[in-house]
Amino acid sequence: MGQYFRPIVLKPAYKRCKNAEKAIVATLSAYKYDNGAKLMEHSYVHNEFVEAAMKLLAGKGYGLPFVWCGDYYEGFKLGNCELDRTLYSYSSDWLDRHWEHLDKVIKATPFEDWNYIINFDKMLYVKVPHFRPTKLTIHPLPILCCAGNGMGGGDYFLDEDDPNFNLIGSWAFDRIGVSKHRPAPKFKSLKVKFE
Repeated sequence: MGQYFRPIVLKPAYKRCKNAEKAIVATLSAYKYDNGAKLMEHSYVHNEFVEAAMKLLAGKGYGLPFVWCGDYYEGFKLGNCELDRTLYSYSSDWLDRHWEHLDKVIKATPFEDWNYIINFDKMLYVKVPHFRPTKLTIHPLPILCCAGNGMGGGDYFLDEDDPNFNLIGSWAFDRIGVSKHRPAPKFKSLKVKFE
């Protein structure tokens, strides 16, 4: 079976929220952008769904905890309490109630060349590869921030001896933002190439 993914922006104190609904700032669905929801159906440079997530992280989601969450992922906790549904499911409920407003916000945000994905917790940044019309290029945002990868068909797989293997999902739930400008020198560049 395939696993379905969606980007989710969380509130800074999401771990202290009483329920997952209150923890969510924004989320998106691949289906709203005529994309498949499996990770490798949409995780490419110049993909409209990924660009919408970049718009969120350049605007109202800038610097907030972020995850590209799979529906098989069950490791999400609030306080000491295990949830009875996945964060993916909670975000579906949230999206049903907030999509019309969120869609207007996203459409009103012009897409710019946000070349840098910034991790404020790890003090790292990644440069987004250039779009090449003749070849699909994997976008680093969904891969770095995914939670639940490797549990279903359509996920992103690498050999364990690949130097990028440990980077898959390593930014999930970290504070993330995107920018047109290279971050200050206190941030270090992370060289990553997902193929």
